[in-house]
Amino acid sequence: MNFAVSHPYVLFLLPLAILPLLTMAQEADPYPSLGAAKPDPLSQAVDLALRVLGSLAVAALVLGLAGLHIRGQSIERTGEGASIVLLFDRSASMNDTFAGQAPTRSGEESKSAAARRFLKQFVETREHDRFGVAAFSTAPMFVLPLSDHKDATVAAIDAIVQPGLALTNVGKGLAIALSLHDTDIVSTRDTDSGVSNRAIVLVSDGAAVIDRKMQQKLEAAFLKRPVNLYWIFLRTEGSRGIFQAPDPNKPDTPRAMPERHLNLFFENLKIPYKAFEVENPSAVGEAIATIDKLERRPMRYLERIPQKDLSGLAYGIATGALLLLVLARLAETRVSQPAARRPTLLRVGLGLVLCATSLVGTSQDPARGAEVTREQLLAVLEAYGEERPDLSRRDLTGIDLSGIDFKKADLFAANLSGSAVQGASFAGANLNRMVAEGADFSDANFDGASMFAVVMNGSDLTGANLSNTRIIGQLIKARMDKVKMVDADLGADPANQGMVPVRLDMSGASSKGPISRARTSSMSSSLTQICAMPSWSRRGSIGPSCPAPSWTGPTSQVRIFPTPISRAPRCPG
Repeated sequence: MNFAVSHPYVLFLLPLAILPLLTMAQEADPYPSLGAAKPDPLSQAVDLALRVLGSLAVAALVLGLAGLHIRGQSIERTGEGASIVLLFDRSASMNDTFAGQAPTRSGEESKSAAARRFLKQFVETREHDRFGVAAFSTAPMFVLPLSDHKDATVAAIDAIVQPGLALTNVGKGLAIALSLHDTDIVSTRDTDSGVSNRAIVLVSDGAAVIDRKMQQKLEAAFLKRPVNLYWIFLRTEGSRGIFQAPDPNKPDTPRAMPERHLNLFFENLKIPYKAFEVENPSAVGEAIATIDKLERRPMRYLERIPQKDLSGLAYGIATGALLLLVLARLAETRVSQPAARRPTLLRVGLGLVLCATSLVGTSQDPARGAEVTREQLLAVLEAYGEERPDLSRRDLTGIDLSGIDFKKADLFAANLSGSAVQGASFAGANLNRMVAEGADFSDANFDGASMFAVVMNGSDLTGANLSNTRIIGQLIKARMDKVKMVDADLGADPANQGMVPVRLDMSGASSKGPISRARTSSMSSSLTQICAMPSWSRRGSIGPSCPAPSWTGPTSQVRIFPTPISRAPRCPG
């Protein structure tokens, strides 16, 4: 196996595991003589076992602190099938029956329920296929990336229960389905021509007008990566069909007959395409059975197995070994009166290990909690188009986000700790309650962003543009060299303070280079250290414990609202 550790420096403590083998684990008792006694193999075996348990406990504890894990790896798999993305329409009409009414009688199925039932059967019978799941109504929704884990796919299909809005934005739905193929981190190779067999199954009961710009994007995407397209059209009783000829007395336009013109658009894409017009649940099963027969080709692919953490196993082994040692200690019997206890080499070694435990801690690598990869994030941003992307509460820790334009995204309560975000654009974004400790934001653009209650302790903001931003939160020990803060709003208005003051805390922050100035004092490009912002008094003057810094050179304007505090902290250093 491909073992590795997250904190290699902790392995310097591993030689301490030899100590139990070099010293006796039990206390010695004075006895006249054992020369006449026969050798006792059982006692010798118990003594050796206790020494080994002591070494095992120390070694397992050190490996747990070091963050033992198995690296991610790729496994080649072969089978007969395809990589299929299931794209669901979640408009409100999908919860009606094929008669166009809400299910009322027992046994009646909505169009959505019938489609989910047959698609789950389809997934469970396809042994070697890889499935991804996406949905759409007014906006697209990423549900599950391509994977061969059938349980996860079935759970994702079951999760698509709540209806969306009344609109059917099929264009953006197709865009996110194609992005699942484009950002597939698992490489697939067909045994035929080297091109993987890929397909999209669109399940919808209607259509909408796709504007010309979106049509061009879809045409380019299908030409870039040929994909087999299947449309299961769940026709409601009395509605127009996709193959129905237009009425000569009525206009034949995409707005008048959107389903017919969407079918014509698919037929003109020059890709393998087949449409199924179904009017009852049994017809849904027949359509899926036809797709099952068409999508069977030999395929060979590589699946990436994620990193597996073994620190918990190491701590469990250490706990078990220590428990056995405690039981052995309780089972000891004294032959003579207890003597004064002396510090042994074993006790000294175990003491050193416990000290190292308190110093090192059990912190984990932040990159191991990331929800998505860089490629998947770019695909989600692209799928939103001109709309504001919703990335609230996303875990983006430890990801390379450098140079990404977040398009005024909503990053409320997102976690970017430890991420590389150099040169990224957060202009106009909602960063309220964002956590980004130890992140690298050098040369990033925050112009006009909202940064209320942010936690950016230890972050690098060298060369960042914080102009026109309102920053309230923690920037403790942040690096702010050459930061641009024109018309920035730092802190909070004293009149808007609640029971717990809300303010900007920049304790220990440092800056070398151009910086803006406060409302009542001037600040320059030569400021080398910034006192904590709570040290400003009600009148905006510098607190008594912070000496007034001196600075020269050109300045720009920045508003720093004072905070009502009774005592100013001392400047670091």
